[in-house]
Amino acid sequence: MTNGATINCRDNVRKDLQNFIKKGGSQAHFSNSYYGILIENFDYDKTIWKVVELVPGNKLFYQISENDKISIKIVQEMNREQLPGVLTFMPINILMYKEFLGTNDTISMINKINNET
Repeated sequence: MTNGATINCRDNVRKDLQNFIKKGGSQAHFSNSYYGILIENFDYDKTIWKVVELVPGNKLFYQISENDKISIKIVQEMNREQLPGVLTFMPINILMYKEFLGTNDTISMINKINNET
């Protein structure tokens, strides 16, 4: 469902988080404020897997963090260590959404997934 570059990027973020934990103190907080990639944070009925894969596309691999400061810190650490990868973050503190305005023959995808966090 994904390519090697996306997996490498996810693994590099995890390396950074381990470094934050090793440093301890306020640095350890950064690892607790990162929630993983989007697809790791919900579950869904396997009968709709194709829709779950196609509709959001690469957005399934966006990184979720508590806030934009955490996202910046992770990117700075990756740059400092010269780790490869392109990250797209979804900081929870600045996310905005639109209410689903469907018709009688449509179903909002959000109603078909289960939050794992």
